[in-house]
Amino acid sequence: MILAAGRSSRLGCHKAFLQVSPTEQAWERILNQHLDSGLAPHFVVSQELATYLSPDISEAIVLINRQPEKGPLSSLQLALKQIKSASGVLMHPVDHPLVAASTLLRLKSIHLHSPDRILIPTSNGKKGHPVVFGRPFLSDLLAAPLEEGASFVVRRHAAAIRLIEVEDEGILANLNSPEDVCHWRSRGYWL
Repeated sequence: MILAAGRSSRLGCHKAFLQVSPTEQAWERILNQHLDSGLAPHFVVSQELATYLSPDISEAIVLINRQPEKGPLSSLQLALKQIKSASGVLMHPVDHPLVAASTLLRLKSIHLHSPDRILIPTSNGKKGHPVVFGRPFLSDLLAAPLEEGASFVVRRHAAAIRLIEVEDEGILANLNSPEDVCHWRSRGYWL
């Protein structure tokens, strides 16, 4: 699930349209990496964002969250209601566009061997995104209080968490402000 319905007041532009490489905006980069990793992306957006998406997004299922002010969990719940069968979901916020494809492939591989876990990537011991929720946790995500977000499920099922150390600091790149963009640019990421 690529979650991109929220507002971006601190960044100055919609996070999804942040240029993260010479040829890709944040949403394009995440979508392309999901497709290249063999994931079946569901892209949850606001009505406003939907009008600006390019036509080539047809490779993903696009859902419109008409109440994005309710938070990211409302977008995730909207997408979960559309899924008939899945071994789990990978929750990827659009403000984390610097995640390497190798991280997505690693999370996917570990999930396929441990579908009853919550997988959280770490880099140098710090937790990041995207997070994978195995099938046993999908009903809890649907029932979780919006104000507490998906972390409600993570706290509730702490024993099911498996931390996955990756050599990818992009999992920590939460691009919410111009200062965040400058920080990651200074670290060698193209922004």
